[in-house]
Amino acid sequence: MRHKFVIADDDGVIRSLFRNAFSDSYSLFTAADGEIALDIIKAEKPGLVFLDVEMPGLSGLEVLRRMKVLKLKAVVWMITGNEELEIITEALKLGAAGYLTKPFELGKIRGILRSVLVGEPKKSSARSWTVKKGKSPKPGKPGRNSGKNKP
Repeated sequence: MRHKFVIADDDGVIRSLFRNAFSDSYSLFTAADGEIALDIIKAEKPGLVFLDVEMPGLSGLEVLRRMKVLKLKAVVWMITGNEELEIITEALKLGAAGYLTKPFELGKIRGILRSVLVGEPKKSSARSWTVKKGKSPKPGKPGRNSGKNKP
């Protein structure tokens, strides 16, 4: 059985990039908007979902909210064109595992896929944030899943 994941992004180039790079190795489902993404997630029950923050219809954050209410289990990574701390904080509070900022490298995606779906250790430089209740997010410390090891 092939591992399932979803890419939900209104940018057709991003969806094509994922299809071309990963459809041979994984069962990949694509969605151009949040409503279609939620329908696919409910029907296919993927292990991993990449959600663009800004999509027509339901936003990525709204899809994540509804997934939580419906108790749909999947690891969710948000995709954003900018690093808006308020949106990132909200996504992490809702249960997102992390976020990627466009443009991103396919190597980062491969690392996340292998880590989440296959169980291999993640070697990704995707940024994660530490969020404490009532406080603003702070970048993770080097060596603690932040992906940013600075000297």
